[in-house]
Amino acid sequence: MDLIKNKDALLAERILKFHPSKGARILAKVLNSVISNAVNNLQMAKETLVITEIFANEAQPRIAGRAASKGRSSRLIKRRTHVTIGLSERSK
Repeated sequence: MDLIKNKDALLAERILKFHPSKGARILAKVLNSVISNAVNNLQMAKETLVITEIFANEAQPRIAGRAASKGRSSRLIKRRTHVTIGLSERSK
């Protein structure tokens, strides 16, 4: 996330596209969604968008049971994350 903070939205897309980590692929999907929402819902120009804030918070985990030895069960905890990206238009 620190790679794309305070960068232009188009530049951030390119940075995430070529970064080798799995997190970059997930973050690219979130960024594309945020940009699309800004363009379609708020009528902002895609070329003028700048990432002003970006952070991730822990969400409520999904807890399930899993079979263990001797007929017992154990807890399986799947952790989740909320990603928040704030955009604004570049000042002229």
